[in-house]
Amino acid sequence: MSYQVLARKYRPQNFAEVLGQEAVTRTLQNALDQKRIHHAYLFTGARGIGKTTVARILAKSLNCEKGPSKEPCNQCPLCQEITIGNSIDVQEIDGASNTSVDDVREIREQAKYLPAKGRYKIYIIDEVHMLSTSAFNALLKTLEEPPPHVVFVFATTESHKIPATILSRCQRYDFRRLPAPQIVACLKAIAAQEQVVVDEPALHLIAKESQGSLRDAQSLLDQAIAYAGSNIGYADLNQMFGFLDRARLMEFVQALVRKDVAPALDALEEFFQKGTDLTRLALEIVEQLRNLYIIKQMGTIPAWLELGPEEGKVLGALAREQEPSAIDQMFWLFLKSAEDITRSSTPKMLFEVTVARLQSIEAVVPVEKLLAQLEQLQVAQPQAVPARPAVRAEPVEART
Repeated sequence: MSYQVLARKYRPQNFAEVLGQEAVTRTLQNALDQKRIHHAYLFTGARGIGKTTVARILAKSLNCEKGPSKEPCNQCPLCQEITIGNSIDVQEIDGASNTSVDDVREIREQAKYLPAKGRYKIYIIDEVHMLSTSAFNALLKTLEEPPPHVVFVFATTESHKIPATILSRCQRYDFRRLPAPQIVACLKAIAAQEQVVVDEPALHLIAKESQGSLRDAQSLLDQAIAYAGSNIGYADLNQMFGFLDRARLMEFVQALVRKDVAPALDALEEFFQKGTDLTRLALEIVEQLRNLYIIKQMGTIPAWLELGPEEGKVLGALAREQEPSAIDQMFWLFLKSAEDITRSSTPKMLFEVTVARLQSIEAVVPVEKLLAQLEQLQVAQPQAVPARPAVRAEPVEART
C-alpha cells in the first residue's frame, strides 16, 4: 500500500474525533438526533481546521445504514464508500474550478433525481465563494425550493464574498482556529503512534507556525519526519524550514526595547544574511511588542498569548523595565514600518532606519504627574515676598 500523509491518515472519521470544534459538532449531533435536517449548511473558517472533514462526517451520519444518527458507524458499505470518496450520492465539488453557470445547472439537473443508495443526495462544495455571481443566481432557485432528498454543504474561508441571498438560506457554522496547546497535544499523540520522538520546543514551534491550522501542523510534522527521521529537535526545524530562530529573535527584541541600537542592527544584518523575510521579521517584532504591551498593562502573562516559557520570561523582564507609553510608541512605529516594508523596494534600509529611530523614543510623562510635581516644587520653595521699591525722596525747596 502506498504511503499516506499524516493529515489524511489521522483525519477524524466521526464527530467525537474532531478537535477544537465542539460547538459545531454538538449542534450537528443534536440536529441529527432530533431529525432536524436542514437543506443547506455553510461551514466557514480558516484553512485546515476541519470544515470538509465535518462535511464528510455529516454526510456519513445522514446516509449511514443505522442512521440518520449522531455518529456514523463507519462499518456499513455506505459509510465506507463516503470515507474513500467513491459514493455516488455524495459529490465533492471544487468551487474554484467549477465556477460557471453551466456547472451549477448540471448540479440542478442531477439534484432532481433520487439518490442511488442512501437517503440523501449530498453536494459538498468547497471554496464556494469562488462561484460567479451568475452561478450563485442559478443555485438560488434550488436553495429556495430544494428537493427533500438533497442536502448542500458549502465550505469557505471567505464567507463575506457569498451573496446575502445565499447566506440567508443556509445554516451557518463558524469554525475556530485551534489553540496551540491543543495542536501540541495532537502532534504528541501522532508522534507516539508513528514512533517518533519530538522535543517540546519543536512541537511548540510547529504549533506556532501553523497559526491554528491542524492540517498545516500535521504537514509540517510529516515533512520534519522525512528530514530528521525518528528524532526531531528544535534545531532540525530551524535548519529545514528556515523558521526564525526564536532565541535570536528574543535577543533582537531585547535590544530594540532597551534601545541598544548597535546590537539590534547587528542582529538585523544577521537575519538578512540568512535570507530571512524582512516583512515577516517586522511583523514578528510587532507581535512581540503587542505581547509586551499587554503584559505590562495586565501585570501578568495571560495564557491566551500562548507564549513559550523562554519568551514569557524575556517579555516579563522587559515589561518591568519599560513604561507603557514607550512600548506604545515602539508598537506604532514598527506597525507603520512593517506596512511600509511590505511595499518598499529597499526594505532593509527602511528597517535599519526604523531601528535607529528608537533612540528618539522617550516615555511620555502624564500631565497629571507634571502638575503634581509642580505643586510639590511650589510647596518646597515658597515664593519670596518682593521687597517694596525704595521711595526716592524729592528735594524740598527752601521757602523764602
